[in-house]
Amino acid sequence: MVDVEYYNKQKWVHPLRVIRSDRYKYVDHLVGMDELYDLQQDPDEIHNLIDDPGYGQVREQLSRRLGAWIEEHSDPFYQLQATNLTGAPVTP
Repeated sequence: MVDVEYYNKQKWVHPLRVIRSDRYKYVDHLVGMDELYDLQQDPDEIHNLIDDPGYGQVREQLSRRLGAWIEEHSDPFYQLQATNLTGAPVTP
C-alpha cells in the first residue's frame, strides 16, 4: 500500500490514494477517473486499464484492499474536499 498526497503552489486540491502490487498499480481519485496499470506490460504507465473488462477482477481486488486500508487507518480520504483550479469546491 502506498499513500500518496501531492501539494504544490496551486490553489486546487485533488485527493487520491494509490495501492500497488508487484504487477499492478491502482489509483483512486476522489474526483475524476481512477487509474489501473499493468506495470509488467506498461512500466511507463501509458495505458490506463481501468475500463478494460479483462482487468475487472484486478481492479476490484485492489480497490477492496485500498478501501480496507483506508478504513483500518481511519484515513479521512472520503471526507476530503476536492477543488477546481480556482480553489472552488468540486463534488464527487
